[in-house]
Amino acid sequence: MLGGMRSVAAASGCPSALLTLRSSCPLPPAAARLLPSIDELRAPPRALLVGICYTGSADWKLQGAWNDISDLLGWLSTELQWPRRSIRVLSDRLRSASLQPTRANILRHLEEWLLMDERSDDDPGQSCRLLHFCGHGGTDE
Repeated sequence: MLGGMRSVAAASGCPSALLTLRSSCPLPPAAARLLPSIDELRAPPRALLVGICYTGSADWKLQGAWNDISDLLGWLSTELQWPRRSIRVLSDRLRSASLQPTRANILRHLEEWLLMDERSDDDPGQSCRLLHFCGHGGTDE
């Protein structure tokens, strides 16, 4: 199914579109093991989850971005037992200015938190970093 969707996206002028599939059915065992559990890591994992529904714009409004990051937060915490302190959420549903998914906040959280310590030589490859973005894509130079 994703292969067919990828073909449609490429034919529509979006050859590099990244497509995902969401299902309320349980994940097959192979898919569930794509990310390591806390027991498989020697260093703490980190995840940055970004969900933007664009509620202030009728033309850009999305319906499911908040649900997607909430579901992933629950899955990381419950199934993989990643500590909640290892997961940061930026969303236009949150009231705090520092947690709004602005370009500046996303870049700051990437640099100062998600990638922090990843460049050190301590236990290379012994942790996991995850960036999950739910929203519209575009370019900004």
